[in-house]
Amino acid sequence: MIMQKMFDGTLEPIASHPDDMVDCEDTGAYKRRAECVKSVDGKFWEAREERYDHERDLVETYFKDFIEWSDEHHASDDCVGEYAYLVWENREQITGNVREALGNLLGDEWEDSDVSNDDLVDDIVEALSEHVEFDTTTGYHGWSKHDVNFDSFDIGEVEEQVSINEHDLLRDLNVRGDLEEILVDLGSDFYFQQFSRAIRDEDGKFTSKYEYEPIISRGEYPCIMLTNDTSLWYHYGCSDDTLEEVYHQCKEEADNAV
Repeated sequence: MIMQKMFDGTLEPIASHPDDMVDCEDTGAYKRRAECVKSVDGKFWEAREERYDHERDLVETYFKDFIEWSDEHHASDDCVGEYAYLVWENREQITGNVREALGNLLGDEWEDSDVSNDDLVDDIVEALSEHVEFDTTTGYHGWSKHDVNFDSFDIGEVEEQVSINEHDLLRDLNVRGDLEEILVDLGSDFYFQQFSRAIRDEDGKFTSKYEYEPIISRGEYPCIMLTNDTSLWYHYGCSDDTLEEVYHQCKEEADNAV
């Protein structure tokens, strides 16, 4: 970029001129700037249709990368760990799973316990809340890898909010007024939330026709709501060794309390 020195000593880029000669990406021609159109990434094109296809590809790549980030984020330990508390909201589910696991693991020792099984299981379940392990699987049917499965959750679809002004590509296209058209064009590949409402006729009755709200929200801080189907399952549980250790600890405490 050619710079010019200002009176105060600072350097500023020299403004472009309509007669500047530029290379066109679509034809390879060397033409006057005024005869070309410029894409948001600084390239020049002879045909607007070619520029549109190029910018559509840029937006498509951006959202593919965004979906990949969303998948990785929701599969991360930090994200999965945040939902561990939900296991203990379904106390009946985890109690049943732990009781069954104790029977399979301990056999006669569990059946011959001289402490009330209900009380002991409650103590064990409470103690296991400090020993939760978790993992994820992908697919419509998720299977836990834990010896003892506390519970599993189908995460499925998640909503992601994309702030347009935080991304140069989206912001510049939106300012130019071309982003909405590209998003509509990409609607078969990505699920952008777009609300619709039935159109009424002259008598006020609903017709079979619908009109759609813009994908881009209005206001000073425009955004896009994107739905991503992660196909993720979250699994929470522990190993047999952990369960046995917690069992003996709780049983000893119960025996000492008698």
